Amino acid sequence: MARDEDYDQGFNEKRFVYCPAKNYDELFVSKGTGVEIPLKGEGCGFPAVRDAVEDYGRFDEQGINSYNVAMSSTESEASNRRVFDGSQ
Repeated sequence: MARDEDYDQGFNEKRFVYCPAKNYDELFVSKGTGVEIPLKGEGCGFPAVRDAVEDYGRFDEQGINSYNVAMSSTESEASNRRVFDGSQ
């Protein structure tokens, strides 16, 4: 699985981490937008590729979880015009 950098200058150093399975009962708050997402229930383990320095937030860009489901995504609100003008 490949993933390119789509945030800011596009050359942030990365680090590979493993997040073990756990029961979630926490609130994720985006550093970029302030969006709040409640995380509840049993989560699976997954590897992730993160920015080495998380000053702008945590971006787990790719991974294959313990159920063998692959995902490649980031929180990239800047590319959506509706974010800037408030339209739906």
